[in-house]
Amino acid sequence: MSQLRRKTFQGILWSGLGQFVNQFLRIALTIILVRLIAPDEFGLMGMVMVFVGFANVLVNFGFGASIIQIKDINETELNTIFWTNLLFGGFIAFLLVVFSGVIASFYEEDRLRNLSIFISLTFVFSSLSLVQDALFRKDLNFKALEIRRMIALIVSGVIAIVMGVLGYGVWSLAVSHVVNYLIAAVLIWYISSWRPKFIYKISSLKRIFKFSFAIFTNSSINYFASNLDNLLIGKYIGSTGLGYYSKSFSIISLPVSNISRVLSRVMFPSFSKIQEQKEKIQENYLNTTRLVILFSSPLMILILLYATSFVNVFFGIKWIEIIPIVKIFCISAICMSINVLLGTIVTSQGRSDLIINDALYKKSLLIIGIIVGLNWGLIGVATGKMIADIISVLITFYHTKRAINLSIYKQVLNVVDLIFLSLISGYASFYLVIGLQIESHILNFILGMFVGFLVYGLLLLIFLKKDLMFFKNKIMRLRKT
Repeated sequence: MSQLRRKTFQGILWSGLGQFVNQFLRIALTIILVRLIAPDEFGLMGMVMVFVGFANVLVNFGFGASIIQIKDINETELNTIFWTNLLFGGFIAFLLVVFSGVIASFYEEDRLRNLSIFISLTFVFSSLSLVQDALFRKDLNFKALEIRRMIALIVSGVIAIVMGVLGYGVWSLAVSHVVNYLIAAVLIWYISSWRPKFIYKISSLKRIFKFSFAIFTNSSINYFASNLDNLLIGKYIGSTGLGYYSKSFSIISLPVSNISRVLSRVMFPSFSKIQEQKEKIQENYLNTTRLVILFSSPLMILILLYATSFVNVFFGIKWIEIIPIVKIFCISAICMSINVLLGTIVTSQGRSDLIINDALYKKSLLIIGIIVGLNWGLIGVATGKMIADIISVLITFYHTKRAINLSIYKQVLNVVDLIFLSLISGYASFYLVIGLQIESHILNFILGMFVGFLVYGLLLLIFLKKDLMFFKNKIMRLRKT
């Protein structure tokens, strides 16, 4: 078990470092690009990405998760997955080219035709790297993967900035997107020793099909529901509204989604290796979820309270209409923090029934919230999404109980005190700083964040010192194994 602990710690360390660097780069890139590219151009990219993102779900078909989850997967199965996935990638790219005109007609935006055709290249590039990427994750080897992601992001980001300065608008985003996939595919082939062979047995897919199909079904429902807001906003409100909505959500959810991605990518293969040890998984699940809330909850509360300064600093004056949307999404982000590891737990247990049920319940709520909220514009859609996210937390608690027999009461106690302390520290900071009547948005935001986290740290030392010592000892223990 010490070997697993060591590899898990190294995985979290490298994945965490990679996510931190990538998050910093993405935030910096966003700050630059929102000043170079108009909101409606971001909206155009958001329109086409609704279809492109779902096509990516089709291409993957849950094969990556299957490679990680199945302990004794063999060479024949790996090769069959590779060629099947490559076939899917080519076919989906062909379909996107064929239906590019339909996408343009749906949104009544002719520029989407060429954008869709160009971005279809990403499906071929992603198909070429799926098996190698999954094998690295299965072995908890995240160092090379994170360096690869950093290089791809830096190169594609520089391209986006240069093209943005030259006035290429939405094409700056499109070219950057495709280049990112291309570089990632080239680098994974360079660092991986696995090479596909001309082996293909349709019977090899039988063992993994049930599990991969459940993953695919969950991903499809999840993606459709999660992007229905973008689809409807783009259709009925327009590209500018979608630009406001999608960019505000992406920047607010970025810290939480990055933390989620780090833990899910590392903990899924780790949980899969100890899938029979329910008590161990319960302990790890509670500790990991608590660690996520420890950081994400105070951050989201502070951004909510200082939303006006936040938008002015990171987006600029032409984006001030997103201020109320940002506030709503901060609450959704806290809910996302609690939901973060459910999929990892359920998937590691091979519970395909819970995977599908969770998607159906949560996404049905989300769809209802979005459709009803559309009557009140962007704020209505964001509010409907937030309400669905809050209810989804209760569903998460229930399905976690079913997956690993962990009581709902323990799950609630695991997070409620941290959220309460975050609220106290956030409002203490807000009322202290607002009294200073600082005119500079930058100074107001920096001082507000500093005071907020200072108060939060003091409250943790007073009331939850045992937790801080526990996490410190846990990390020291992992480093020594």
